Amino acid sequence: MNGPTNVGVLHPGSMGAAIAAQAARDGAEVLWCAAGRSSATRQRAEAAGLTSVRTLRELCDRSALIISLCPPAHAQELAAQVAAEDFVGTYVECNAIAPDAVAGIHEAHFGGSGFVDGAVVGSPPSRAKTPRLYASGSDESVRQLAALFAGTAVDVRPLAGGVGQASALKLAYSSYQKTSRVLAAVAYALAQDHQVEDELLDIAGLRTTNYLEETSYIPKTAARSWRWGPEMLEAADALSSAGLPPELVEAAAAVMSRWEPDKDSPPELSEALRHLHADGRSEAGSNAEQRSPRVDPAQPQERGVPTALFDLDNTLIDRDQAVRGWASAFARAHGLAPGTERHLAGKLRARATRQSFEQLRHELALDAPAAQLWAEYVDTIATLAARTRGRSPGWNNCEPPGGRSAF
Repeated sequence: MNGPTNVGVLHPGSMGAAIAAQAARDGAEVLWCAAGRSSATRQRAEAAGLTSVRTLRELCDRSALIISLCPPAHAQELAAQVAAEDFVGTYVECNAIAPDAVAGIHEAHFGGSGFVDGAVVGSPPSRAKTPRLYASGSDESVRQLAALFAGTAVDVRPLAGGVGQASALKLAYSSYQKTSRVLAAVAYALAQDHQVEDELLDIAGLRTTNYLEETSYIPKTAARSWRWGPEMLEAADALSSAGLPPELVEAAAAVMSRWEPDKDSPPELSEALRHLHADGRSEAGSNAEQRSPRVDPAQPQERGVPTALFDLDNTLIDRDQAVRGWASAFARAHGLAPGTERHLAGKLRARATRQSFEQLRHELALDAPAAQLWAEYVDTIATLAARTRGRSPGWNNCEPPGGRSAF
C-alpha cells in the first residue's frame, strides 16, 4: 500500500484479533471500538496491539477500510450501523453468511462505496498457520485488501465473479467441514456406547482421501441412495435409543430421497446435482425466489395471530386412537396383508416423520412416492385426531376444514 492506512476491525474475537494483528505488521493503525465489549475482547485487542476508540463514529471517521468479523446473526445489523455513520471507505464483509445476504448488505448500504465479500478459511493466523482470505468484489477494493495483508500470514485469494462468490465458497466448504465434525462426534459417541470405538477408528483409518474430493463418486451415491436412505433411518433409531441426536442422519435420508429417479442407474454428475435441487434445476440462485424473504427488523410488520397447538403427550386427545385409525385405512388402501396395521401403528406411535415413510415405502414395496405418503398421513392424522373426544373436561376439538393446510 502507499503508506500505512488506518483499519477498523469489528470485532476482535479470536479470529478478528489475530487478523487485525497481521494488518498492524505493515505499520497500519488498527482501530477497534471498545464500547459495550467484554473484558475478554479488551484483552485480545490489547494483546494484538490494537488502538481503542470510544465510539463507532470515531472508528468510521478514522478508517479507510473496515473488516467485519462477528457472529453471523449480527452481520446485517453491524453493517447497517456502519452505514448509518456515513462510512465512505471500503467495507470488508468477512462473516459466514449466505451470498444473498451479502449481496443485500452491499446493495442496501455500500453500493456507492468500496465493498469486498470476504471469506476466511482456516485457523487464526500465527507463525505456524496461514489462513486464506478469499475476496470477491470490485477489482480496486480487492487489490486494496490484498495490499494490506501482503507479506503477512493472511493469504488473500481474489475470486472472479463479483460479490457473493467468496461467501458461497465459504458456506459450501463449512457446510461439509463443520457438519462432518459434528457427525464424527455423534458417530464416535454411538460406537463408544457399544464399546466398538476402537474398531470404528480402525475403519476410518482405511480412508486415504477426502470425500469432498471424490466428485466422481456422487453419481454412485445417487444410484445407491434408495438403499442407503433406509439404512440412515435405522441409524437414526440406533442414535435415538442411545439418547443421541438423530437429526443429521435423518436429514441425510431426506436428501437421498431426491435421487429416487437414479435408482441403480448412476447418472451423469450434472444430472445427479440437478436432482439435488428442489425443482430439478442447478443454475445458481434458481431457488432464490422460493425462499422466504428476510425480515427487516427496522420495518413495521403486520401483526397476525397464527397459532399452532401441539399435544405432545396425549393429554388433550387420544392420538393413539388416531394413529390406529390411520393404520387401518392405510393398510386397506394399499392392499396390505392382515396384521400390517398393527405393525404400522406401533412403528409410528411415538414419532412419525417424512423419513419414516421413506423407510415404510421400501419396507412395504409401495409405488407411491414417500413425499405423497407423508402428505396423506399428515392430512389424515390431523382430521382423525381432531375427531377424537377430548381427554380433559372443558376442551373441545374441531376438525380442520383444510386438513394439514389449516395448521
